[in-house]
Amino acid sequence: MQRFDGIRLAFGSSHGNASAAQWRTIDNGTAVLTRFRVLLLNRNGQQDFGLAAVTRMWTEHDGTVLAYGDTQYKLRVPRPVWFDVMLNHVAFNRRIDLVVPPFVQAAWQRAGLIR
Repeated sequence: MQRFDGIRLAFGSSHGNASAAQWRTIDNGTAVLTRFRVLLLNRNGQQDFGLAAVTRMWTEHDGTVLAYGDTQYKLRVPRPVWFDVMLNHVAFNRRIDLVVPPFVQAAWQRAGLIR
């Protein structure tokens, strides 16, 4: 879990790339999804992120961002796109159809996971 407060600013010149917003790590643990919240279980207890108060949600290359007004939390997960699909399904009953690449389907077939 990482946190970013305030407005996102990028730094750099018009001749180069702007640097990314700076996130600060606030905790590590296991994320548990329910229809109402994301619960982060960690060594010192738990942290609750209610989904009803989320003002915006999106996926980046390294995690899913939950925004509560100007405060943003990034759940840094190994497979952010799949986590986003699962979160949308569990929390919001939204189905997001993803196209599985042919090479993945072929690997699943070789492994006997699909026909």
